[in-house]
Amino acid sequence: MVRSLFAALLLNSLPTVALADSIEDLDRLDNRIEVLTGVSPGHPGGAITPLDRRLKLAACPQPATIEWAGSDALAVRCPAVGWRLRVGIAPVAASQGKAMLSVHRGDTVEVSVVGDTFDVTATGIALDDGAEGSSIRLKIGATGTQTSAIVTGPGMVSLSR
Repeated sequence: MVRSLFAALLLNSLPTVALADSIEDLDRLDNRIEVLTGVSPGHPGGAITPLDRRLKLAACPQPATIEWAGSDALAVRCPAVGWRLRVGIAPVAASQGKAMLSVHRGDTVEVSVVGDTFDVTATGIALDDGAEGSSIRLKIGATGTQTSAIVTGPGMVSLSR
């Protein structure tokens, strides 16, 4: 009797985690990748394919980080859990070559952020070439903070979504 009571108390004290909460939502990650690249998977400038649905990643307690890893891939990471993915980016068609680029690597670009009640502009340095509508990496400020932005025109990028 004492053993079964002890076993019941022990089992009840163990943390239980719902299976749905323990696996990362790949649809949400795909959506975030699409927002960052500005293009649907399978299209030039977007992820080559959606994330493989056979992946069973442990749920990240905070939003996973998604950063450019060169001009042809994204690094998706969950530092708290320890998993990381590399997502290939489909190359932009040859017809969108250098002649059609609005921003070139090393250019000083005007960076804009627009909200409901504000409009802020600053300058940054382009780390990638980009045609209008594509996502590029850039450095902002004296500290060289890196971020991604969407090319909106010649020498102009936007952080607004």
